[in-house]
Amino acid sequence: MTPRLLFILLGACFLSSSVAIAQAKFGVKFGASFTSSSLSDSSLDTEGVAGFHVGPTMDLVFASPIGMELSALYSKKGVNIIENESSVKINTSYIDVPANLKLKMGILGLRFFAHAGPCISFKISSDKSLKGNFNNVQDQIKDKRFALSANVGGGMELFSSLQLAINYGIGLSDDYSSQGISSKSKTWSASASFFF
Repeated sequence: MTPRLLFILLGACFLSSSVAIAQAKFGVKFGASFTSSSLSDSSLDTEGVAGFHVGPTMDLVFASPIGMELSALYSKKGVNIIENESSVKINTSYIDVPANLKLKMGILGLRFFAHAGPCISFKISSDKSLKGNFNNVQDQIKDKRFALSANVGGGMELFSSLQLAINYGIGLSDDYSSQGISSKSKTWSASASFFF
């Protein structure tokens, strides 16, 4: 899936939100995440980095059982690159803007949902910490100003004001690059959304 196609899909999601909305709920979403990265250079290893996310969210319901969730989340992600006894850890702050289509269903009196959609991440800031001698590569590693990913996941609705969800984000663009080495991330996250 190309970045251009992702932008078209995201635009279509926003346009569709103005059509046939039966209900809209606003709230706050927060949770924890764990990000792992795959490098184009197999001689380097990586370790996962724990993070978090928090921000406003909106749950839209179209013709049942189809809906959408739009969010703007401050998130903390990162990568830890290892070479022998040396490592460089990068922590990056983003504003994530996911637009997930949702399919809601009832099973044995419980309310579940599955979701999928694109996410655009805008970099706010980043910091690097070095352990050992990494041949000054920490000065050459560049984190991208924005990143594209695809989300898939699901969850459960409790009452009308609480949703619990698990999400898997697959990086479609490079998050970091250095000397011809590039990195794409994969993020598992668990979150809770409280609606007003």
